Amino acid sequence: MVMFPLQDIFINDRLHIELVPVTKQAIVWERDGIDPGWYIADGIGLVRNSASYRPGGWWSIPDWLPDSKEHDIGPFRTKAMAIEQAEELAPKQTRNG
Repeated sequence: MVMFPLQDIFINDRLHIELVPVTKQAIVWERDGIDPGWYIADGIGLVRNSASYRPGGWWSIPDWLPDSKEHDIGPFRTKAMAIEQAEELAPKQTRNG
């Protein structure tokens, strides 16, 4: 089990670090079996590049929206930027949806 510091607590002028188990699951992005420029993460959405989809850079579409150009988010200069944005939107949808 991986442990990370939850908070630093000073007790009698000494640093005490409490550890808690990590419960956040890793997000797995899988390359699409048909189009190598598409990446899919369950519950998050799609990320696709300009060579495979549309010009301008990398695009993402949230899992909970219909797959159409009007719902595309982007373009992003890199795949990492598109993935970061997609992962940031997913928890917000869970809270608001």
